[in-house]
Amino acid sequence: MTGEIHETMRLYLNGDIAIDSLEDRIIPFAWETEFEDQELLDAILFELIYIKDGLTDESAFRTRVAEIASQIPTAVAD
Repeated sequence: MTGEIHETMRLYLNGDIAIDSLEDRIIPFAWETEFEDQELLDAILFELIYIKDGLTDESAFRTRVAEIASQIPTAVAD
């Protein structure tokens, strides 16, 4: 599943999908009981919550997703 999250992050950062699509792809992973990379999932979910709560905007979200991706060696690398 981590690969799916990495791919979703890559698609979003490359502009291939909108934030709504990213959200639709990421949220279902929150219900998985045995997720292999919980920290990555949590980081993205927290950033999505910040947008929903009006604490940030999509520009800041995109920046944070790029930062999160850059900290994961196999994430979002082309």
